[in-house]
Parts: sequence; structure tokens; C-alpha cells
Amino acid sequence: MRDHLFLLKPGFEDGGDGKQYYCPDSAQVEGILSFYPRLRLEMDVTYLKFPRPRQAIVDLIGQENQSAPVLVVGDAAAIPKQLKPSAAKGRSFFAGEEAIAEYLALRYEIGWPHGKKITAENVPAAEPGPMRETAKKALGT
Repeated sequence: MRDHLFLLKPGFEDGGDGKQYYCPDSAQVEGILSFYPRLRLEMDVTYLKFPRPRQAIVDLIGQENQSAPVLVVGDAAAIPKQLKPSAAKGRSFFAGEEAIAEYLALRYEIGWPHGKKITAENVPAAEPGPMRETAKKALGT
């Protein structure tokens, strides 16, 4: 299984006020996908309607974990060792835009979220690549 990202479709109603809404967290992750289009080729991306249950998520990680955005990890061995994913039904996952952005930066070596401090704890220690070199320069090592 490949990594599977779930986002909410924009333009949903909530609360019967007739207004159209979008999920700000899903929009932020959508922005990352637009900056790095290759991610869409390297993982599965599914857009879900707002109402619950969100069965595609429930099937993978359970009813209690159906908030979006959420990224269900395809291969737990590929999770950078310094990250601490949540787990349910035998699967690892990252919930929320910050956790997803950090995972994507480390796992897929894309840009680092501005304002997110690069530390020895969140830099891949043994994995070479452009992200590692950028982190080494930022840390002065």
C-alpha cells in the first residue's frame, strides 16, 4: 500500500446556515500538493465529503480517527525514525496539517514549512539527500 492522504472537498455546508465552507487544514495540505505536484504521483489522494461517517478513513484507521486531513502511511518502515505517528487497526497515520507537512518534508524531501524550526531531533540522521544537506547547513554541522 502506498501512503494515502485524505482531504475534505471544499464547498460543503455545515449547520444549515446556507454558507459554503472549506476545511482550512485540508486547504493548507492542498497547497503543499500544488507546490510539489510529484507527491500526487507518489501517493494516493482522496477527497471526501464533509458528512460523517467518512467510510474510507473508518475502514483504514477506525471511526474515532475520521477527522481530515489525515495521511495513512503505506509502509511503516519508511517513517522517519524521529516522527511519532498515531496508530490504529495496525496502521500508522499522521493527522492534521502540521504533522502531515512535517512527514512530507522528511519522507519525500520537499520543502520544510517556514517557521518550523529545524533541529537535530527532526533531521534525518542517516538519510542523504537535499533535505539533509539543507538541514546540515541550517544547523551549522
